[in-house]
Amino acid sequence: MAIHKPVLFATRCGKQLGNEVAVEFSKYLFGYLFRDELKLPKLMTQHRLETEEERVKHIRRNNLEMFGDEDFHLCYSRIGNFSDGEVRFDLRDYKLQNGDMMSNSVREKDVVIIHSPYEPPFFSIDELVGLLTSDQFNDPEQVKKLLKDNEKRRSVNENTMELLFVASTLSQWANSITLVSPYHPYSRQDHMIGREGISARTLAELYQTAGINQCIFFDLHSKQIEGFFPRGMSENLSASPVLLEAIARDMGIHGYKRGKAKREHTQIKYSELGLSSDYVIASPDAGGTQRARYYAKVFGTDLVIGDKRRPKPNEVAEIRIIGDVASKNVYVIDDIIDTAGTMDNFARRAKSQSARRIIFVATHALFTGSAVDRLDKLHNDEVLDKVIVTNSVYRDADYACKHKWFQVESIAPLIAKALYELTTGGSLSNVHERNYEPETVVFK
Repeated sequence: MAIHKPVLFATRCGKQLGNEVAVEFSKYLFGYLFRDELKLPKLMTQHRLETEEERVKHIRRNNLEMFGDEDFHLCYSRIGNFSDGEVRFDLRDYKLQNGDMMSNSVREKDVVIIHSPYEPPFFSIDELVGLLTSDQFNDPEQVKKLLKDNEKRRSVNENTMELLFVASTLSQWANSITLVSPYHPYSRQDHMIGREGISARTLAELYQTAGINQCIFFDLHSKQIEGFFPRGMSENLSASPVLLEAIARDMGIHGYKRGKAKREHTQIKYSELGLSSDYVIASPDAGGTQRARYYAKVFGTDLVIGDKRRPKPNEVAEIRIIGDVASKNVYVIDDIIDTAGTMDNFARRAKSQSARRIIFVATHALFTGSAVDRLDKLHNDEVLDKVIVTNSVYRDADYACKHKWFQVESIAPLIAKALYELTTGGSLSNVHERNYEPETVVFK
């Protein structure tokens, strides 16, 4: 089967995730699927390469022979702003490391746009106050620069407008546009309360107007959002495979083992491992019960639920826990950690009921407002053990060094596999199948 290689772009806020996806897509396709066509050694079986570095060298050398470049990478594009803030986007041909010019045309190509709409600030409120009150920043110009650097991030609205202009430009020539936006903004405005607008529906209509043909999201806040898109346009994937493995490692168990046959994996059901009653899965509120119940079923543990009362958005007045958490390791499952107010109240209530360890697990780590300061305080007070999240919202490697409770798991392999299935006309159900072996293809 011969198909066209997809063209990968990223908005400015999605560049870091896009680079990771490009690396995973490159390894996955060129290192595994092309071994028959390019006479590659059968990796990880006979003629096994000793190190990961040797494997990558093989991949890069054969990529250079087939595509004129060593990596499947993000295409070059120039995105900037006019002085009044208007977005400017254009395509340019680019030069490879060997000096050759590479065409950047997307005419009749299948284009993928990697987008991550939320950019976290560089410093939390407490960190910013600490810096400003230190002797290091006596000069007003230094203070001005610090504040300016902390506000360099673009808002969700700015990044959304940038995405719409990028997609609209590319759709003039591309055969199709696929948007990969793990965190979907406005997903909490999916129904009308009083005279509020349904912003999630408006955004879905804007995506269609911009020429986007398909969208891939991860763990939408509400499944009904998929109904705002035409049939088949949206795909709501789950980050549970990487989060389940992270939880399993924290429990000291592993869910997969190498089988006797080559590349054959035998899945171990966590629920059959006979976990002790020391572990429990929790939902911080009633709305996340279905999500937490799935995790509890996988691990064969009990489920506890937090009953919260919220007077207005981003505020939680009180919370009580339905279920037993005494002397247990509690894994609190949610889709989004925003201001961390709910998590703060739940963790302190669980600790007051003699919970042993408390671990937060979520797909999207927004950490807005005082969230980081809250989580720091929970960790310093020995209430919170760690927070396990995905890289749907990008943070640099130094973040985990500054905040010992922070643990990030990459969803780039899941995105790369999903793009492969879409490109080859496969099924996205295979994204979560660990023992699935795809068909060998040749890309034009």
